[in-house]
Amino acid sequence: MKKLIIFIMSAVMAVSLTACGSDTQESSLPEESLVSQEESSAEPEPEPVNVQEVIDQVYNELLDGENSSWLREATDEELEKVFGLTEDLCAQVFVRHTMLITQATRLIGVEAREGQLQAVTDALTATRDEVAAYFQNNNEAQYEITQNARIFTNGNYVFLLMCENAEQAEEIVSSFFVE
Repeated sequence: MKKLIIFIMSAVMAVSLTACGSDTQESSLPEESLVSQEESSAEPEPEPVNVQEVIDQVYNELLDGENSSWLREATDEELEKVFGLTEDLCAQVFVRHTMLITQATRLIGVEAREGQLQAVTDALTATRDEVAAYFQNNNEAQYEITQNARIFTNGNYVFLLMCENAEQAEEIVSSFFVE
């Protein structure tokens, strides 16, 4: 699966570089025109993904059986104050997390707004690092969970998968992006 994602990303980069290197009249068109021309010549965009469905699938398959009722949805206030995810960054966002100081588990799915992918990735990386810093000296098992966390990116979608079986969680998330 990783090879497929790398291949697709390489193809997109090749198309992008080709479009950037052209000195024809196309380069003088407004950016919106260039984007729509690139989209029409490229493969059709994949179907939009509902990040709540993705996170719920991970939750139901991997965590529900572990008495994880302590894992709850984030409020709008928590999205901004705890995770740094504001409306101007996210087209859609869904978070399952815990406020228990004994658990590192966080499942976060975000569709970044146009041009905000790096800012969203940075916010999720900061979340992972903050949780890791807390557990580094307090709870070795939970610290290990933070170290094995996955940040999965596909297009404008970014997921932070911080749970005991993050590798399986990543497989579940990637299954939503198979064409």
